[in-house]
Amino acid sequence: MLLTTGYSIKDKPEVQERLILELDKVNAAGIVIKLNRFLENIPEVMIKQANEVDLPIIGLPPDVPYIEVTHPLLKEILIRQNEERWISEKLKEILYSEYVELDELKKKLALLNCNIVGSKFIVLLIVSYNNSWHLKRLLKINNFFQDPSVIAGELNGNYVIILGFNSSEEWKEKVVCNFINLEYTNELKGEVICLISGLISDPLKITNRI
Repeated sequence: MLLTTGYSIKDKPEVQERLILELDKVNAAGIVIKLNRFLENIPEVMIKQANEVDLPIIGLPPDVPYIEVTHPLLKEILIRQNEERWISEKLKEILYSEYVELDELKKKLALLNCNIVGSKFIVLLIVSYNNSWHLKRLLKINNFFQDPSVIAGELNGNYVIILGFNSSEEWKEKVVCNFINLEYTNELKGEVICLISGLISDPLKITNRI
């Protein structure tokens, strides 16, 4: 979602139209424009182009202070970034360290997610050759992060997912049905690689099986 006052596009119809096309290319949720600062109304060229690509345009009324929108958004972004950074650091500890005690690893897993289930673990490393946008099209990212039985995090623009299951059939069904957008698998061939560690009965082997 792009939030803007429209200053950089106020007198440039061709840029206004191109902006909508660029937002569509990156799969943006929409654009919010603060009116009566640099744009009195949403330009017709933007409305026409947005209708063609089905991109929402929201006009922020003049009586709504800009800071009332930006402040809660920035607060939420910072909270999420801190959570993602913490998860990323804990994942690095699990994936890049050697453990001599099983209890030590279990404690670290519990810190990430106290609800992880299953007697076996599998690690998925999902890598994009170009950028993470491909990954977000291929994977149902929200499903990973919202599922209480999954430990998921982002490392260097790629995704690491740790899942616990009781059988190979269980994890295969869950991954394919719940986490993968199958319609994109052929389209992204050669752009994304998925490394699967295999079923691991001993979590200590996570570090050398990924």
